[in-house]
Amino acid sequence: MVQCSQLSTGEPMIALTTIFQKFLREYAWKILSGNLPKSSSNSGGLTISSLLKEKEGSEAAKFTVDELCLICSILSTAEYCLATTQQLEEKLKEKVDKVLMERINLTGEMDTFSTSFIPKFINHLFRCKPISMVGAEQLLLDTHSLKTVLLDLPSIGSQVLRKAPASYTKIVVKGMTRAEMILKVVMAPHEPPVVFVDNYIKLLADGNPETFQKILDMKGLKRSEQSSMLELFRQRLPTPPSGGDGGSSLSFSAPTPEQESSRIRKLEKLIKKRL
Repeated sequence: MVQCSQLSTGEPMIALTTIFQKFLREYAWKILSGNLPKSSSNSGGLTISSLLKEKEGSEAAKFTVDELCLICSILSTAEYCLATTQQLEEKLKEKVDKVLMERINLTGEMDTFSTSFIPKFINHLFRCKPISMVGAEQLLLDTHSLKTVLLDLPSIGSQVLRKAPASYTKIVVKGMTRAEMILKVVMAPHEPPVVFVDNYIKLLADGNPETFQKILDMKGLKRSEQSSMLELFRQRLPTPPSGGDGGSSLSFSAPTPEQESSRIRKLEKLIKKRL
């Protein structure tokens, strides 16, 4: 990277990034995932479900001490690779021309090293269409509970009190908060349209029309309503900041844990009343 930047900070840096992406993915799948122990009941390799079945005492094969040590080593290596890949992306962005900065994105590779559970969870949320208000409320409660479990997951069953890695906590909070925001937007009334669109932009900070389309599908709006909503959405998007800093992403202030807990308690009471 240093040698390349000394020769050029333009397109060759983008080509170098592509090479990094290729071999990071190959390392993740061929070296790390490829060396996970195979269980006798699942020739395809180790899976989360097989570990859960083992814990419950079912027929899943148990792992030896050596295999458990190997699994822990692979997980630790994946954690290291995640942190290193994040640093690599930052360094590449520092060295490349500012106009090309947005083309450097190692998010996919970071997701590979960090299990892709949260992106899959969000994709399954988008498949819940159309969804009723009560259904969205229940999913919001479930999502909040799942976020709490994921944050506590690294220390569950451990006798050593140790905080989860900062990179892990950041990924969980960012991903699951996005899932919560999606459900809150779905629960919001779509009338008046301007308020709904502005609320979406504020909560999700996502300027992608495809994501907005998925939200409208979850709400079960008719195609005629969706068309006008999409047009309004494009009109209401904030203008990207000028100055050539490459910043086109939207920003929003996430609620504090205290605010979030208060909202969840109110929602639980509301659902109990309806039931």
